[in-house]
Amino acid sequence: GLRLWCAEGSRHLEERDLPLLQSLPLDLQTRMHTEVFSPTLMQHPAFQRLRKVSRLCHIAICHLAMEAKHCDVSQELFMPGDAAEDVLFLRVGHLDYFKGKDELSARLEPGDWVGEPALWLRWPRSGS
Repeated sequence: GLRLWCAEGSRHLEERDLPLLQSLPLDLQTRMHTEVFSPTLMQHPAFQRLRKVSRLCHIAICHLAMEAKHCDVSQELFMPGDAAEDVLFLRVGHLDYFKGKDELSARLEPGDWVGEPALWLRWPRSGS
C-alpha cells in the first residue's frame, strides 16, 4: 500500500474519524480521494508515467491504495528488519531516517518518499 504521512506533533482528523464520509456515494468518495492524494502521488516519476498510460489506474490507486496517517514527533514508523509493506510519502514536517543505531542517513522533507522497493518486491526495512 501507499501511505501519505504528515509528521507533526498535533492530532489531526483522519478519514476513519468521520464515519459520515463512508456513507457518501462511491463516486464522490473516489473523486475526494483522487483530489486529496493525486498531488502527492504525482511527485513520484513512476506514478506520473502511470497516470499518462492509465488515468483509471491512477484513480483506483488514489481511492483504494492511499491513506493519510499522522505521526507524533519522535514516533518510530518502522524498525530495521520490519517487512516494508508500503511506501511512505512525506507531506508535512520532516522524517529522519537512521541506517544504523544513531547514524542519521537522511532527512526527508515534504515531497520525499521512503520504502519504494515495497512496490516491486518483498523488502525488509534496513533503517528506522
